[in-house]
Amino acid sequence: MEKSIKYHDKKDKWGKAMLRLKLSEQAPDGYSIDCVVDLNSKTSGFRHSQLIGDDLILRQVNQGKCNFAVNNATQINNDDIETFRLNCTRTKYYRNYYSFLWGLPMKLKDVGTIIDDEVEVVHFNNEFCFQLKVTYAKDVGNDIWYFYMDQQNFALRGYRYYTNEAEDDGEYVVLDGEQLIGNMLIPKNRKWYSNFTNKYIGVDILKEGDKIKDWELRPQS
Repeated sequence: MEKSIKYHDKKDKWGKAMLRLKLSEQAPDGYSIDCVVDLNSKTSGFRHSQLIGDDLILRQVNQGKCNFAVNNATQINNDDIETFRLNCTRTKYYRNYYSFLWGLPMKLKDVGTIIDDEVEVVHFNNEFCFQLKVTYAKDVGNDIWYFYMDQQNFALRGYRYYTNEAEDDGEYVVLDGEQLIGNMLIPKNRKWYSNFTNKYIGVDILKEGDKIKDWELRPQS
C-alpha cells in the first residue's frame, strides 16, 4: 500500500489537497452526466456542480455544513429541493463517494481501514498484479475490497468490492491512464464491470483537473 501511495502521491500532497475535477460519467446506452467536483482533503470539504436540464445545481459541504444553490440562487423553493434531492444526507453520500474513489490509493490511510497482512499475486485485467485485501471497522463500512497494483511500479490498476463475497455480488473497476494534478498522479478513466457477469456498466472519465485556492459557494459550469 505504502509503495502505491508513494507512486501516486510521492510528495504527500493528498492530506492538504484542494482539487477540481471535471468528470464525465457515461453509461453503455449513451446516457452521460457531466459534473464538476471540488475536493478539500484538509477540511473534508466538498462541492458538486451539475447542469440538469437548464438548471445549474450546486451541492456543498463546508466545515460540516451543507449548502445548496440552484442557478446561483441560495433561496430555493420546496419543489426544487425535492426534485433535485437537495438534502445533507445525500450530499454527504456524494462527498464520501467521490473523495474515496478519486482519492485512491491515498484514502487507504484513513482511520478504520483494515489492511490484510498477506499480499498475493493474481491475474487482473490480463496482467499479474499484487492484490491487497481491505476491510473496514464496523462504524466505517461492511464491504470487502481488493486493490490491484502494478508489480513493477506499484501503480493502482484497479479494484473490486463485495457486499457478500460468497454471492459474487458487487463490481470491479479497471483504471486506464493517469493525469498529474497538484503533484499527484490521479487515475484518469474508471471502467466499471459486474463481478458476477463481467458485464460492462459504464465509465467515469476525468476530462480535466486542477488545483484550487478558494472555497466559496460558487457553482462551476
